[in-house]
Amino acid sequence: MDKENLHEGHRKRMMERFILSPESFQDHEILEIALYPVLKRKNTNEIAHNLLKYFGNLQNVFNADGKELLLVKGVGEAVATEIKMLGELAKRLKLMTVKKEKFVYKDYKERLIKQYGCLNFEKFVVLLLDKNEFIMQASHFDGDKSKAELDILEVTRIAVLNKAYYVVLIHNHPSGNKFPSEKDDASTYRIKESLKNCGIILCDHIIVTKNDAYSYYHENRLEKLGDKYGKS
Repeated sequence: MDKENLHEGHRKRMMERFILSPESFQDHEILEIALYPVLKRKNTNEIAHNLLKYFGNLQNVFNADGKELLLVKGVGEAVATEIKMLGELAKRLKLMTVKKEKFVYKDYKERLIKQYGCLNFEKFVVLLLDKNEFIMQASHFDGDKSKAELDILEVTRIAVLNKAYYVVLIHNHPSGNKFPSEKDDASTYRIKESLKNCGIILCDHIIVTKNDAYSYYHENRLEKLGDKYGKS
């Protein structure tokens, strides 16, 4: 079978699967299909991944400025126009309207355990808050089945891009051990300092397991990180 037939076969299978089970699609797959009409012969999977990596999540992609979209590898005017059109359509249908909700750890703890505690791979969530600590956005970074590492520059860029005032880091430990590792502490401190240089406050880092969660803020661990790493 030649390359073009394989390409057509993949798209056909994707669309058939989407019709049957749209909720099973990951964000990059949704984007991949959304770009089919304007990129009839190109691999849209790679462009979808590029967009999500640049903007952090699906909502940020569809809310992005047209000029900012053109900075992403593989995105031309046709793709940028399609994304802006779909974003505007979603806004008008109120599909992107999210009820403003304040982040309070004790209210969110059980929700986080239920959402991320059962995963067998590490997922990082960067929660962006405004000045009043209302949730603005959540950007997701998935790791492989054994580990995930947070890109400090990416976290900082996403926070700055969305004009966040506070940031809460959330990630799960599939091992079941809720306590922070040395690596967790070191990366938390570096992210805290990177955000601080941009006028953004890291107010918590929450580690989630199947049955429990650990809060850096509530364990007074954030302040101690400065004593541990600040002089090195």
